Amino acid sequence: MTNNTSNDFFEIDKLPKGHKHSVDHDCYNYESWWDYIDTTSNYHFDKTSDDTNHPGIDTSVKFRWKHDIKEEIEPFIREKSMNVHPNDIAILYKSWWYHQNDIRGLDHICFKENMKIDKHPTLKKIVDWFEYESGTQAIIMQMRPGTFDIYHVDTHDGHINGYGKKPLHRIIINLVDWEPGMFLIWGNKTISQWKAGDTISWDRNIPHSVANASRYTRYALRITGMPSEKTMEKIAKGGIVNIE
Repeated sequence: MTNNTSNDFFEIDKLPKGHKHSVDHDCYNYESWWDYIDTTSNYHFDKTSDDTNHPGIDTSVKFRWKHDIKEEIEPFIREKSMNVHPNDIAILYKSWWYHQNDIRGLDHICFKENMKIDKHPTLKKIVDWFEYESGTQAIIMQMRPGTFDIYHVDTHDGHINGYGKKPLHRIIINLVDWEPGMFLIWGNKTISQWKAGDTISWDRNIPHSVANASRYTRYALRITGMPSEKTMEKIAKGGIVNIE
């Protein structure tokens, strides 16, 4: 998390205030949009800290099924990844950062498909098991070789109850086995060698990132929603959940 009120990290000076094309926002006091969002988190951001047993990172729930889940996932139908407001400062500053780092386009991030009851019956059973109270959003994420997502803190701004309107919970279920070159990092905790059905849930404040440098496509199910008491009790209990 880098705070810098000067222009040291800009190759050219920012436009002066009052310029007809200038945008004024606190995020420009930080090296990137993600550094700015870090300030909303209570995470320690200490790179030397050991997060192996961090209470905000939970991998104890493990789903198991007997059939080939890819029969439900494929063919994967790519859908619009996110809704973007044309005047959203986040998009503006992220685009500048990508440009400065020679990252062209957004094809480095994952593609998404909304879970469908008729196409994904096994995934529907997993979603139902959590017993979210409301606002459940289930998305299948496809990460091809060579894709990644920048280390970031969630804002849940793609959810109807995002922007801190209501307390939300998010969990990811890996749908394929780990392959060498696939990476997950939550806080300072690197996760690898997972099995299909292994999960990770986390406190919203935990920064995280994913990348796929393997030879295979990674699929995962991401569920976001307003949790019920039963939701959190089940996650806290952990264990293996067999899906028939």
